[in-house]
Amino acid sequence: MKNETQHLMALQLRKFLSLVILPFIVGLAFQFNLSSTVFAKDKPSELVDQRSGSGLSSQTMLTENEQAWLDRKHTVRVRVGNVPPYHMSSPEPHGISVDYLKLIGKRFGINFNFVPSPIGWQEAVDDLTGERKWCDLLATIARTPEREKEISFTKDYIFSPWVIINRTDSKFVSIMQDLNGKNVAVERGFIILNLIKDSYPQIKIVAFDKSIDALRSVATGASDAYVGNLTGATYLIQNNGLNNLKIAAPTPFGTHNQAMGVRKDWPELTSIINKALMAMPDAEETEIRNRWLSIRYEYGVNMKQVLSWIAGLAAIFSLIFGVTFIWNRRLKTEIENRKQAEEKILEQRNLSSKYLQIAGVMMCALNSAGEVTLMNKKGLDILGYEDEQEILGKNWFDISLPKNVAADVKLVFHQLMSGNIQPVEYYENPILTKTGEERIVAFHNTVLRDKEDNISGILSSGEDITNRKREEE
Repeated sequence: MKNETQHLMALQLRKFLSLVILPFIVGLAFQFNLSSTVFAKDKPSELVDQRSGSGLSSQTMLTENEQAWLDRKHTVRVRVGNVPPYHMSSPEPHGISVDYLKLIGKRFGINFNFVPSPIGWQEAVDDLTGERKWCDLLATIARTPEREKEISFTKDYIFSPWVIINRTDSKFVSIMQDLNGKNVAVERGFIILNLIKDSYPQIKIVAFDKSIDALRSVATGASDAYVGNLTGATYLIQNNGLNNLKIAAPTPFGTHNQAMGVRKDWPELTSIINKALMAMPDAEETEIRNRWLSIRYEYGVNMKQVLSWIAGLAAIFSLIFGVTFIWNRRLKTEIENRKQAEEKILEQRNLSSKYLQIAGVMMCALNSAGEVTLMNKKGLDILGYEDEQEILGKNWFDISLPKNVAADVKLVFHQLMSGNIQPVEYYENPILTKTGEERIVAFHNTVLRDKEDNISGILSSGEDITNRKREEE
């Protein structure tokens, strides 16, 4: 166990630090007399791809037990259910987790057999911890103390926040307490069911075997809301035409982290998968995510209400890109002047332009720390400020959000800044004015990027819908 921990720590260091320290790590390994560890490069050439993981971002060390497990050529039965976009069985096994396992299997010579499961989720968990008639590995599962007693868990590799979803014509929902007495759809056997039951006993839970059935019950009015993870829900909404559903609010349950669950008597497989995940190139993981999560989510948008600001924003961007083109052609022979033009263009793309000040909607930009970097005249009017210097540089979540929603919204914001989720382009949220009055604003979000294409902040346009919401109520 001590050697295993040292191997995993070495992999993490190689993942995030420069390759310059590799000789130090190898020397440290020998200093601690890692007699049970064998470097894959010392094996015969025909075994290098299998043992080291061909294409991984760093050299992978395997223990004698791990090598022995590989040599036995096990067939690993992987349960494939219908949990888009993580794993789907028709027309053939595919999805995020299937892509991960196919790469790991190819690099280490592991025969993963993707088996469409004829049994439900809870039956599959019971099978893995019991007779194992159907599966040896569950591709996505949330760890709990009870499950860890009977299942060997890999590191978490999929992350998605828990959110509330309802219809576009539903009453305003900002926190879980707004669902008290309501029918809330969730998946049977999923961890979210127990989280809601324990924390919010007044919510009426309606359990479904499939996520799509739970979402359809909300779309048809049979249920009032759905609570689930953002990634799976938005994928199903987009691909099943449930256009009357929207992301209403975050939840206090944080992020739905998922690992792989392996039969308890195969700890070697768990450690091999962990090493593969840690050493997988960032570009490869990004490719997998983009393959399944590149959809733009625009649920709950009333096109008549936002047509005017879309047209205005499109004109601004057209002007920005037009200026960009002219400056690049004019100054292409002068390196220093071209750098100045690029800085000007970057400022425009970060939407610090004076043109935003004349927009007819609230325009607010935050940096990655949640500090206000831009607030136009319309935004100042809604918030009750006379001068932008009163709010610039201050943390948005501390001064402009009610305490009962600030923590949840901040959590989703940090997930967005880390690149783990796509921006939710429409949502309704309460805000506080300078005098403490609560207003309801419909926001439309997009991320801002720096010249290295890293996420540097967020731009929100907002429309005050307080009066309309009060009339609806």
